[in-house]
Parts: sequence; C-alpha cells; structure tokens
Amino acid sequence: RELAERLGVPRATDATIVAGLVAQRLGTETATVLHPLAVADVTSDADLVAIAAQLETIRTEVLHGRSARPALGARSDPGVT
Repeated sequence: RELAERLGVPRATDATIVAGLVAQRLGTETATVLHPLAVADVTSDADLVAIAAQLETIRTEVLHGRSARPALGARSDPGVT
C-alpha cells in the first residue's frame, strides 16, 4: 500500500508493474524486486526471514531514500534465480 502510494499507482496494480517502477527508481533489475513482492510459497523460516529483509530494504529505499541494498540481493537459496 505504501509503495503504491509513493509510486503514484493504484493499490491493485500488478506486482510486475510495481516491481518495474521500483527497479527503475533503485537502478536494479525488475526480477530482483519482483521476487520478494510476488513470492507465493515460503518453504522455510530462512526463506521467510530473507524475504522480509528484502521487503524492508525495498520499503526503506522507496519511502525514505535510504540505502540498505545488500539485503535486496540476498537470497536464502543461492541456486534460485
């Protein structure tokens, strides 16, 4: 909700569009942002913690202009692309 308001799009905007807008603002790849925004299956506590950290990084960078970028690229499973 906060991201949509800051980006000037409706709350119901598709996650892919939001991810594209966020990625453009942050200078990163859309897929990097889309993963935590649209993940459907969290299979472990470690995955949940990683996704929560990524979401907080996105929120912080978009809403407050602060960089916490290392957590954005972090993944609990290095084999996931």
